[in-house]
Amino acid sequence: MDCPSGRYYFTPGEAFDDFSIILYACNGNFNFIWKLHEDPFFEYPDYPEGIQSAQVCINEYQTIVAEFKKIIS
Repeated sequence: MDCPSGRYYFTPGEAFDDFSIILYACNGNFNFIWKLHEDPFFEYPDYPEGIQSAQVCINEYQTIVAEFKKIIS
């Protein structure tokens, strides 16, 4: 996947955030990569070990955010 103009976001998290998360935009999608810390504050029974990932279409994300804004305003 070649995305020279992609944007990368590193999410620092909160004091008790149990995950390290990276988000980047590429080819019209948001790509999320995350990993549960080795010694998390909360318990996550049966949570998979290692790096996890997901992809969300940016247009779909923007549509959902716009609908959410209408509902809460």
